[in-house]
This record gives sequence, C-alpha cells and structure tokens, in this order.
Amino acid sequence: MSYEIRKDLRVCADWILSVLCANPLEDVNPVRADWLRYKFDTYTTRQLLGMESYTLENLNAAMRLLLRNDHIMVSVIVSDVPHKSLYATIEGQDAFDGSYYLRENKRDRLESIELYTKWVIPIISAGVGLLALTLSIYNLIRGKHLQ
Repeated sequence: MSYEIRKDLRVCADWILSVLCANPLEDVNPVRADWLRYKFDTYTTRQLLGMESYTLENLNAAMRLLLRNDHIMVSVIVSDVPHKSLYATIEGQDAFDGSYYLRENKRDRLESIELYTKWVIPIISAGVGLLALTLSIYNLIRGKHLQ
C-alpha cells in the first residue's frame, strides 16, 4: 500500500474518531466491573456519508483500521445491511485525544524520507566521486599531451 493511500486512510480514520468522540454522553466509571466500553454517540455509515465526501469503500477501509486498533465497535444494521452503527471506545477517545492517526502519518512520512535518503545520497555521492575521478584522469592525460 502506497504512502498516499495509507495517509488518506489514516486521515479518514481520524475524521471518523473526531465525529464519534465529539459529544461524550457520560463519563465512564472504571471502578464498576460491568462498565460499558462506549460512552459516545452512535453514528451510522449513512450519516457519515452525508457529512463528508468519503465513499462507503473509504469509510469501510478506515473502519477496518479502527477496528484492528480497538478504537471503535461496529454493529450491522439489519434494516440497512450495507451500513453499520459505530461507537467509539475508550481507546478510541484516547487515540483521538492524542492525534494517533495524524502522528502515524508524520512518522510514516519521516520513515519514507529516511528510506529515500538512505539510497539517494550514497548514489549521488558515488556519482560525484566517479565524475571527479574521471575529470582528474582526463586532466592528467591532457596535461601529459601538452608537455
């Protein structure tokens, strides 16, 4: 998966979390043994589609990423099968508060720059070295011919 696709996916995931975490319904009491892992409004993918210009495929891909990281919970809507209800988890709130997906994009970008410079700088250096060697040999040969 290319950097641009990963970046867009993470931006979409961050946007979903921003919508889900915007209005806390109640604070969760972690002392209770049976406390719910959700404390935020429920949104459907149909509602999210109406809020932003993402396609259902983009939303589903971002939801898979969020689910893998336990940042949301999803339930299927029986009356509207292609769409789902989404809930932010406590981990999702923490991820949103810490800008988790935006920081992942920055880290990914820095890694791609590092990988690029790891190969480009040595290649350019070798090319400059070869050019300098060629010029010095040329000047040495030309100097002998002039004498």
